[in-house]
Amino acid sequence: MSTDRPGSLLCRPAFVASLAVLVVNDHYLKTAHPSWVTGKLSDLAGLALAPIALVSAIEVVGSILGHQPTNRLRAMTTWSLIVGGLFAMIQTVPAATNLYATAAGATSRVAMGAIGRGAASGPAAVTADLTDLLTLPALAVPVLVALRSAPAWQPLVPTGNDPALLR
Repeated sequence: MSTDRPGSLLCRPAFVASLAVLVVNDHYLKTAHPSWVTGKLSDLAGLALAPIALVSAIEVVGSILGHQPTNRLRAMTTWSLIVGGLFAMIQTVPAATNLYATAAGATSRVAMGAIGRGAASGPAAVTADLTDLLTLPALAVPVLVALRSAPAWQPLVPTGNDPALLR
């Protein structure tokens, strides 16, 4: 079995496809063809890619810091449960919805300011919708990706056993 590098999950077809769906849906389809389908597509894609992005970021940072590899499946399952729990709270608890809208609006303003574009002030438009909970099974995608990946990864930082250091 081959060994994956930290962050290599970002190159998996499931992540790339989810990212493509999210970008096309949010930047074109929602405006050109608004419907309940476009809202659910964003939720499905976001739930599929968020845990993969989080675990990949943790792997890369851990590797740079020289930490030992973690169990990728355990990490993916844990982060999928956390993402699912937060998503469910945002859809069902008004205080969580408001907090998320405020945080998303602030993040958007910072990001748009960083690239030189103005952004609207205030919280982001977030609509709590109980039917969005029907998209939670999309969290199986990152777990399946982790199941199909190699169980460990190699650190980016050379270690004392690195053959390149022995030359």
